[in-house]
Amino acid sequence: MHLSIKKLPALFDLVFLFITFLEIIALFFLCVSSQDMTLQNFFTLYGTVAGKIFWIFLVGILLHIISYVKSLDNNWLLFANICGIFAYLTFWILPNYFPIAVILLWLSIYNLMSHAKPNSSHP
Repeated sequence: MHLSIKKLPALFDLVFLFITFLEIIALFFLCVSSQDMTLQNFFTLYGTVAGKIFWIFLVGILLHIISYVKSLDNNWLLFANICGIFAYLTFWILPNYFPIAVILLWLSIYNLMSHAKPNSSHP
């Protein structure tokens, strides 16, 4: 597989999604192990953590914007990049809706990896 600017956001998304799942699992175990942690505290704690790493969301949005501009000839890649941008905006602005953002990010990764055609100038 050749890594191109069109597929670079998918690689960043995969790493971000893996770290996000680890973060969610750690916060879940923190809530289960503590007697005074509720589901509302889980979302509050997740929102606090998301507020501290907003610059990662900005990098993801920037990568998807660059990939969007480079893939104006492929509607599937445009859809994937729009999904990625909305996913990072949801992670950043509405952290309580992170399950929707995870679905959008997975949809973005799937479409970027399955519909990005290799450049004909590379062997």
